[in-house]
Amino acid sequence: VAPLAAQPQSIAASQQWTGQLEDWQEVTPFGLRCIPCGKVIDHCHLATEDHAKRLASWQEHMHNVKNNYPAPALPYIAYLPVDEDDLDSARWPKCLLCKKWCQDDFSHSGTHSNPQGSKEHQKNLRNYMPGEWWYDTHVTPVRNRWHPPANATAQAQEDVVEC
Repeated sequence: VAPLAAQPQSIAASQQWTGQLEDWQEVTPFGLRCIPCGKVIDHCHLATEDHAKRLASWQEHMHNVKNNYPAPALPYIAYLPVDEDDLDSARWPKCLLCKKWCQDDFSHSGTHSNPQGSKEHQKNLRNYMPGEWWYDTHVTPVRNRWHPPANATAQAQEDVVEC
């Protein structure tokens, strides 16, 4: 928190802000605030590695929100709501094979023909294949619920037009 003597200057500076804000910035009584980090913006903050990581993650999240959460490239990953009781809550990638949230780009990667990722994930890639009962019961329906296949979307649009 800024010393009391510095606060009136910050308040005055924020009230006079007339510049163009980035989508990740907001004006507060204490100056410009970084939305992803929740901190006041200054040169030191902007130079931190933590800010760069949080900003990149926030921008990716906002891109996904704007584009209605496009389907991930890997067929066993889906963007699911963080709060299952609130379908409008933020959605994050989840591995449907492991039933775990994706925390990084490695742990839940790879394909059935080229297993990668964590030890458990590699085991699941080898044991649960598309077309087999477990995969078709636990992975495919969840993935299709949140990321309908293109042909299902086209069919749904045709059904609406015919009504």
